Amino acid sequence: MALRGKRQAVMEIKLPKLGEGADSGVVVSLLVKEGDRVEKGQPVMELENEKAVASIPSPASGTVERVWVRVGDKVSVGQTLFTLADAQAAGSVAPTPRAAAAAPAPTPSASAPEPHAAAETYVVEAIAEQEAAEIEATVKPGLTPAASPSIRKIARELGIDLTKVRGSERGGRIVMADLRAYIQRL
Repeated sequence: MALRGKRQAVMEIKLPKLGEGADSGVVVSLLVKEGDRVEKGQPVMELENEKAVASIPSPASGTVERVWVRVGDKVSVGQTLFTLADAQAAGSVAPTPRAAAAAPAPTPSASAPEPHAAAETYVVEAIAEQEAAEIEATVKPGLTPAASPSIRKIARELGIDLTKVRGSERGGRIVMADLRAYIQRL
């Protein structure tokens, strides 16, 4: 009975099945860090495979206790990505107040929804098709802009930093026309 107060729900978050023919990918960006609070369904990382870049959602709510992967790592289906403390999934038991006190104290920013709070707004040059209007783009520090694997490959081969290219598609996604416009402005 002495261990009753120290019981804590811990869950390993593993890479889910990605789809037919896709069993691995490369970590493009990590959207959470140790100490962050995540909710079920919240994207925790972006993974690039041969077909696309996909957001990987958290299957449970909890606090990120440990991050097992880094940007650039190749990960396979079933590989552990994160460990969640105080995990709240279907069938999980809520930890007692003592268990929460025994856990490492999260940073003050961990209780706030960090992804939007940390975003910075920049005014960027309008691309050729939209020269009359300035566009505000939300850029998250440390995150790679959305682009297809083929666009990433071309940019990498040409030595272009995609964070400096303004994406014209929904969500700031970079397409070939954006890459061409950037090259013409150089």
